[in-house]
Amino acid sequence: MKILKVLLAIVAALVLAVLVFAMTLPSDISIKREIEINAPQTYTFEYLHDLKNWEDWTVWRDFDSTLTYSYKGETEGVGAKQIWNGEYSQKASLEVTNVVPNEKIEFQLSWDNDQTSFAGYISVKQIEENVTKVEWVHYKDVGWNPFMRILGSMLENVMGPNFEQSLDKLKKKLEHQYNVETKTINIS
Repeated sequence: MKILKVLLAIVAALVLAVLVFAMTLPSDISIKREIEINAPQTYTFEYLHDLKNWEDWTVWRDFDSTLTYSYKGETEGVGAKQIWNGEYSQKASLEVTNVVPNEKIEFQLSWDNDQTSFAGYISVKQIEENVTKVEWVHYKDVGWNPFMRILGSMLENVMGPNFEQSLDKLKKKLEHQYNVETKTINIS
């Protein structure tokens, strides 16, 4: 009986230590990546504004080749909604919640039958005549939930590289399509 009490005390101490550690972590989860693309801001924005194009530059299908996309209503503008599901991916959706023309697309990303969600945005900013900075951000405040705080501290390292790969694909695609020297679009 004494051994059982000692084991229970050790388990309780470990749980308490994890909870105390979790409470030292920030309550806001944020994943942010950016890239410079040699294409005009308006061209970059128009490409990103159509959710149908996200199938081509995001890397999610690289992880699940069975991934299928569908759309609810329009694919551009407030209310545009992309839904995806796959054999190895949980059903999820991304819905545009606000658009600042030629600057920013805000969205809500949801899964678990809308039980879990992140807000986010993708913004474009001209930094030179034909150079645009694209910033992609997902964020969420998890409040006092210690398990979500721990998960959030790991999410940056898990999802960040996927954002980087996606933005690299976007850069290659847009720079292939837009010739900066001739200022023409090459779609092939």
